[in-house]
Amino acid sequence: MLFQALQRASSNFYMPSAKRSTTSSKRIFQFPTSMVCSLLLVALFVTATQAQQMADEDRFLDLPVVHPSLDIGSAGNKQLALLHGAPPIVPPTLPPPTPQTVPVDDPKDVPPPVLFGEEIAVEHDTLYYVIDISGSMSWDNLTFLGLDGQHRTGNRMDRAKVEITRSILGLSSNFRFNIIAYSCVMYPWRNGLQPADDMTKQAAIGWVNMLIPQDATGTGPAVVLALGDRQNQSIALITDGAPNCGVPAFASFAVTGYYDELAAQNQHRELIRSKNNHGARINVFGIASSGSYRSFCQGVAADSGGSYTDVH
Repeated sequence: MLFQALQRASSNFYMPSAKRSTTSSKRIFQFPTSMVCSLLLVALFVTATQAQQMADEDRFLDLPVVHPSLDIGSAGNKQLALLHGAPPIVPPTLPPPTPQTVPVDDPKDVPPPVLFGEEIAVEHDTLYYVIDISGSMSWDNLTFLGLDGQHRTGNRMDRAKVEITRSILGLSSNFRFNIIAYSCVMYPWRNGLQPADDMTKQAAIGWVNMLIPQDATGTGPAVVLALGDRQNQSIALITDGAPNCGVPAFASFAVTGYYDELAAQNQHRELIRSKNNHGARINVFGIASSGSYRSFCQGVAADSGGSYTDVH
C-alpha cells in the first residue's frame, strides 16, 4: 500500500536528472526530501485508519447481542465482570435469623381430662387417680358400654376400670399422672407423676386391669398420700363412699367392739382437709353412693373446691 502511494506520487512530481545513463533508456527521477516525508506520513495515517476499522468490525461481530448475566457467587464470573468493565457484584449481607420463641403451653389451651363423661378441672396438667378397690366394689352387676362399643355386664370395679382406661387414653401428651389404688392398704402405681406418652399409658392401663376388690376402705389415708405430691393440684377420687379403716374410730372397734360409722366418716374427711394445705382440688365420683356415704363424698369435694358426680 505504501509502495503504491509512492508510485502515484512519482508520476506527478519528478525532475529530470542532469546525467543520463549510457546503458539504459530509463530516466532517473530525484524527489525532494520534504515531499517524501509527507507522503510517508499520509500513507502511515491511511494504513492505521484502515487497521482500526477492521479491528472495530471484528470486535462488534464477536460481541453477543445480549449482555451475559453474572452469577453473584461465582469467582470466575467476577473476573468476567472485570474484563467487561463492570465492577464485581458483592452479595448483600443478610441480617442474622431472628431466634424462634418456643410458646409456653397454657393449661387452658389443652383439653381437660375426662372421667365418666365429665371434664376434670386441672391446674398444672397433672392428675392423680385414687381408686377404691375395697370389697364393696365387687357389688352391683350392671350393664355398661365397653371400650369396644359393645354393651357388657360387670360390677362396680369392672365399670370403674373401663372409665379409668378411657380417661388415661384421652390424656394429652403434655400431661403427667399417677394412680393410687387402696383398700386398707395403699398401692401406688409409680413413685410420682409420670408422662402421658403412649408407652406409659399402656403400662398404667395394664396395671389398672389387674386390680381386684378386697378388704375395707381407707379413703382418708389414700387421698393424703396423693396430696403428698406437691407438684400435683388435681385428684380424681373414685369410690363407693363407705370409708372405715385408717382412722381412730375404726381402730377402737377392734378393742371395744363398737363401731361409730358417722364418727369414722368425719375423721376421714377431717384428715383429708387438714393435709390439703396447698389447695389441691379433689373431684369425687361416687359409684352407687347413697345416704351418709354420698354425703361424705360431697363433703370431701366441697372442702377442696372440687366437684361431685354420681356414677353407676
